[in-house]
Amino acid sequence: MNILLIFDISSSGIRNHIVKECKNIGLVRVQKSAFLGNPTETLLQKLCNRMMTITYNKNDSVQIYNLPDIYKIRPILFNINFKIIAEKIGFKDIIL
Repeated sequence: MNILLIFDISSSGIRNHIVKECKNIGLVRVQKSAFLGNPTETLLQKLCNRMMTITYNKNDSVQIYNLPDIYKIRPILFNINFKIIAEKIGFKDIIL
């Protein structure tokens, strides 16, 4: 299952912890507060459980969106790191 995880966290310590958790399950950072990936159901459940224990401030926000497979996580807009990000998430057929 392809997912997009975005977050808005006020505490830098909690932000750093979330980044670490995302990277630990193989998500790729595409912006400062956004990750893409294709974790297993087990890893996704583990991540959700960790997010609930890490984010305790009522103003904190972590959102996880399921992206249907038909979209194949193909970035439309790109920045200077576009090719690096595309390779990390498995796209070798990107036309720039």
